[in-house]
Amino acid sequence: DRDGGSPRPLVRGTGEWLQNISPDGTTLLYMRVDALHELWSVPVAGGEPRKVATSYNFAVTVSPDSRTIAYLTPQELEGVSPTTCIVAPIAGGTPIATFTWPPRVGAVKWTPDGKALSFLVTKDNIANLFIQPLSGGPPRPVTRLTEGGVDDYLWSPDGRRLVLKRTIANVGNLWSAGTDGRAP
Repeated sequence: DRDGGSPRPLVRGTGEWLQNISPDGTTLLYMRVDALHELWSVPVAGGEPRKVATSYNFAVTVSPDSRTIAYLTPQELEGVSPTTCIVAPIAGGTPIATFTWPPRVGAVKWTPDGKALSFLVTKDNIANLFIQPLSGGPPRPVTRLTEGGVDDYLWSPDGRRLVLKRTIANVGNLWSAGTDGRAP
């Protein structure tokens, strides 16, 4: 080909939107433009696409071991209805877990050990960080901020610390916290 590479199509549809790729690089997750609430997967090495989810809403994250995904379903009323998170095998099939969270959830990520999900909940324009164990039970708050809030966050590779991006009075700063919300 003209650019010197050898790209090849992974899927042949009417258009797709890239959603995520597994950490091991073997599975691509995407949406089809003709089926906006469906999540599909295809092996990067080639193979047949498969429908993974039929009630999907733009927020898929892949577990560190590349075997499991977590995604949010469409809300009935944006920002008011509870948020539903589904945890399922990356190849599709019966969900492993279903969680009901408050409205206005974002930034869903896996903990480095793959045993829980973390996410932000915005209430009264302040976002706080929560951890949801896959084993069940209620989500546990990590932060209890009353001003500013968390805009984004990253896990340390060992899962013992978080870096939080907070904005207070229009100034963004980076903070370090333990998984209990305290200074590490």
